Amino acid sequence: MFRSNGDLLLATADGVWLHHMANTTWERWYTTSGGARNRIVEILPASNGDVWLGTDGGVEVRHADGSVSWYEQALGRDLRIITDLSEDPEGGIWISSGAYLEGAMRFHRGQWRF
Repeated sequence: MFRSNGDLLLATADGVWLHHMANTTWERWYTTSGGARNRIVEILPASNGDVWLGTDGGVEVRHADGSVSWYEQALGRDLRIITDLSEDPEGGIWISSGAYLEGAMRFHRGQWRF
């Protein structure tokens, strides 16, 4: 049985077992589609609580609210082999690739700019 705080209670012949979800040290993030999306090259914890992941297959954003956004294209350009992520003082996220994308792109207030 799961408690409201996410803890798991198990009743067995040997007694009751409690797993404290809040004490989990590691969490595995991956996408079930596999491949290039799971090859993470760069990680950026943004100031708003989002975590940006630069992968060989594009950009994944793990939002602070638990939702996930995925970008494999922006402004008609493929986003692949993202090797750099950074945040500017206005909260814009800059991405670049040392192997695929020429130049840099900025994501700010829901819009991409090259």
